[in-house]
Amino acid sequence: MKARTALRFGVLGSLEVTRDGQPVPVRAAKQRIALATLLLRAGQYVSVDQLIQRTWDGHAPGEARNAMQTHIARLRRTVGEDGQSLIHTHDDGYSVQLPPESLDLTRFRDLAHAAALAAKRHDLAGEARLLSDALALWRGPVLADVPSGPLHRLEIPQLVEERLRLLERSFDVHLRLGRHDRIVAGLKAATTEHPLHERLWAQLMLSLYRSGRRAEALETYRNVVVLLREELGIDPGHELARLHQAVLADDPDLAHRPD
Repeated sequence: MKARTALRFGVLGSLEVTRDGQPVPVRAAKQRIALATLLLRAGQYVSVDQLIQRTWDGHAPGEARNAMQTHIARLRRTVGEDGQSLIHTHDDGYSVQLPPESLDLTRFRDLAHAAALAAKRHDLAGEARLLSDALALWRGPVLADVPSGPLHRLEIPQLVEERLRLLERSFDVHLRLGRHDRIVAGLKAATTEHPLHERLWAQLMLSLYRSGRRAEALETYRNVVVLLREELGIDPGHELARLHQAVLADDPDLAHRPD
């Protein structure tokens, strides 16, 4: 009896398809868009109209529905012997049915859910580990190699926001565990990636302060003031401003206190 091949899909970075650890190239742009659209909604019905909109962005040819049927058929062949069972046909659309371990996005969300359960059990170390495992699944900008304006405008920003929320949670948990010095580099990278997100700057200031780097924490605030005024014409919000005053005053409430 022939062993079943192990297919894996990745969307948390460039689009990836592997079979038994070996890359499966999906070279045609429209097939990549169709596959990415289906994977982002794995287990859910996606209408042909939605696939057409994601693929042609309002400039679909007259024969778009037939063309999409052809793209799906070719995509099934590209994926291989499992293509027919993975990509299901419905009355007016398709869906991808995958085991949870086969898609990085599903694993990411499952780990995030497990981290939330750990938080309810007051298991900080477990929560930190699960959040780190979830965030480690991200390989780079989501589907940067998939040329679909609608995907990048309508769907991918939601994933970026999901990751940002988990980053915040992860840094908060590490701060509560007293690991402030370990997360400074990660916070600097996060503030570079999300320079207008004040919560990350506050976490960076606190981690620097608790690491004995008070001058850097104050300099960070000055840099944020300049950044926000130049980019948005505003001053930092109340959280950052209060933290700045607390750092200036060496407020003892800033010290780490184990939960």
